[in-house]
Amino acid sequence: MSLIRRIAALVLASLVLGAPALTAQTATDAFLYAQGAGNGTRTWYLGLGNRSSVTGFANVTSTSLYTLSPTNNGSYFGSLSPDLTKTISSNCANCGSLVVRSAAAGWGIESTVISGGWENYGARYSRDGSKIVWFREITGGGDSREIWIANADGSGATQLTSNGTMDNVPDISADNSKVVWSEVGVPVGNGSAWIGTSNVWIMNADGSDKHLVTVGGTDVWPRFSPDGSKIAFSRWSSVWGWSLFTINADGTGEAEIESSRGLVYPGNAGEVGASWSPDGLSLAFNGMPTSGSANGFAGIYLTTLGDNSLIRWTPNDVSQGIYDWREVPGSVVPEPATVALLATGLVGLGVLARRRRRD
Repeated sequence: MSLIRRIAALVLASLVLGAPALTAQTATDAFLYAQGAGNGTRTWYLGLGNRSSVTGFANVTSTSLYTLSPTNNGSYFGSLSPDLTKTISSNCANCGSLVVRSAAAGWGIESTVISGGWENYGARYSRDGSKIVWFREITGGGDSREIWIANADGSGATQLTSNGTMDNVPDISADNSKVVWSEVGVPVGNGSAWIGTSNVWIMNADGSDKHLVTVGGTDVWPRFSPDGSKIAFSRWSSVWGWSLFTINADGTGEAEIESSRGLVYPGNAGEVGASWSPDGLSLAFNGMPTSGSANGFAGIYLTTLGDNSLIRWTPNDVSQGIYDWREVPGSVVPEPATVALLATGLVGLGVLARRRRRD
């Protein structure tokens, strides 16, 4: 076999023996997000698009799922099931309930999975779809909220915290072993956002081993990275407003994402956070410029960790919230190593062909 054919065979083998094929996918990523009309009405969307670890993220098409007219901010929280067929959120005709809306029910209410307490908010599906976590307002008035966990159908509901403070917006790790949340000790008014002493906490999923991850700031809306090794959260600064940070789950390695400084939308506590990309390399967040920001438009922004890049994904200048960024089941995203191997092989083929012609 000639050297040219050997290189071609190696490149072909790298594709056949497990490396992703470099073909355009129908969709690799799914987003659950909402767009507001300015009067409390929200339309929820499912966005589908293509992501490449080489070329970035683009080509999003969106479909409206349903429109809600909430009596309060409960419908500003929600989560998308991993199979993309269901959402879970507060039912704001009666925010004491968590309801599942589904494609099978025409994106109407399929079932009520949680009821009881004063109000239930902030429901999140686990990454395998088997669990939900949320916070329950115990007495009304926002001064006592606790973290709960249950199976996705609402069975086995268990209260995890009993702090008598504002325990908010929990998330569960990919292996379902840890829960992260923010505890607001001294809320201070800023619209409906949480400005005051607030820290990020972590615990086992059975409620044991509660301990601090961040201390002394105004830190809210924690989200586990897909592998559970990092946590993204939002921090308030009197100079910049809200910015995104990441930290290792053990509390080390805190880092600010400077491109988000003063841009993370502070208008409602349900939109102060970010969603991780399925590969853990990027974050999406709801942006609204404040005095410290150089950006002039509201919308959903994407930033890549490590290079502080910033892209405004949604083109329209309206208030929006992003709640989940999921991988489309069965999709394939090209890996950089595959692209590099292909490039090396093709260059080698070209060089050898030119040499052969000269010889």
